[in-house]
Amino acid sequence: MVSETASLAYARLYSDLAEAFVPLTDVLRAMRTDKQNNTLYDVLLAAEHWEDTGSRAAFEELARLTDGLPIRDSSGRRH
Repeated sequence: MVSETASLAYARLYSDLAEAFVPLTDVLRAMRTDKQNNTLYDVLLAAEHWEDTGSRAAFEELARLTDGLPIRDSSGRRH
């Protein structure tokens, strides 16, 4: 019984962490972004972050830094 309760608590903890992960990475990205000094590297980092996590903040950053918007490849292929 105790083991089952602990397992449920861990499951809830990991679920909460997974749900909060992308918003937390958005906060970290916002903290390190220098709005005055955007480079191609920043654009690539934002694109990778959006591709890996689906981050809305990374998508908006790409829209702000570039003339294009990313789209997801529905085939699931990376290259």
